[in-house]
Amino acid sequence: MFSPAGASLELRTTKRFKFLFVGGTIYRKGIDILLESYSRAFTPKDDVCLVIKDLGVNTLYKGQTAQDLIRKYQERKGAPEILYLWEEFNEKQMAAFIGRAMCLSHPTGAKGSLCRPWRRCPAVFRSWSPGAGPQMIL
Repeated sequence: MFSPAGASLELRTTKRFKFLFVGGTIYRKGIDILLESYSRAFTPKDDVCLVIKDLGVNTLYKGQTAQDLIRKYQERKGAPEILYLWEEFNEKQMAAFIGRAMCLSHPTGAKGSLCRPWRRCPAVFRSWSPGAGPQMIL
């Protein structure tokens, strides 16, 4: 089911390159760092979309997600495209969704390594530099 040859879920974007974040959009997972880094690196003219698949919106993280923060970034003048999905996916839908990613973006650390072997996609992780604070790295 989770393989490069698997089905792909169609996304509401015409952008060709998709960065993917899957997880609860809570502060400790670094969603704020991801949004800021992405917004600094890209513009609407770039052929990229950050696709955020929020988990636990109505369960585990109810009332704690960054939905409002994501909306603010989406509405910023000159913001690159951000697609936010909060709906629950079953296992087949999630496999098809992950199949659309070209780069897994996880500011929390090594979780992206789970994607790499089967998808052969690069992963973006958070780095911490003394004096510079958290930064996104490829």
